[in-house]
Amino acid sequence: MITSCRWFRSARPRTTMTRVCNQKSHKGNWGGGETLAAHSLNPMRKAHSAPRCHAKAKTTGNRCKSPAKRGWHVCRMHGAGGGAPTGPGNGAWVHGDRSLEAEQNRRNLMALVKLVSDCANELHQTRARLTARPLGKTVLAKTPNGTHRS
Repeated sequence: MITSCRWFRSARPRTTMTRVCNQKSHKGNWGGGETLAAHSLNPMRKAHSAPRCHAKAKTTGNRCKSPAKRGWHVCRMHGAGGGAPTGPGNGAWVHGDRSLEAEQNRRNLMALVKLVSDCANELHQTRARLTARPLGKTVLAKTPNGTHRS
């Protein structure tokens, strides 16, 4: 039970109850008689503590104060979740030869071609090793005129 916290009416029009607390045992480090919005009653607490947009103004150098969209570093006004649709839904779609799916198919095909080429080279090297003449032995063959050649 909290004994040193007391409630009073706030002068601000939107907040009806405010708490003054001298204990540091609450969630967070409140103390020293700071006036706090009622942390358990304030429905906007989550919205106020949301991460802020990282966009910065060129003229003033100040950051945007809007909350960032979930999963993005910027707010909706600075491009979060924006952009044209991908695929045939895009107005600039022509034929799809450079689509993500076509590019992935091309990459898969080239990987398969490289694998087959490597296997063929390995087979060629193995065949060359097996049919090579052993060193130190000379094999003589007769020519049609009766001489031997190596």
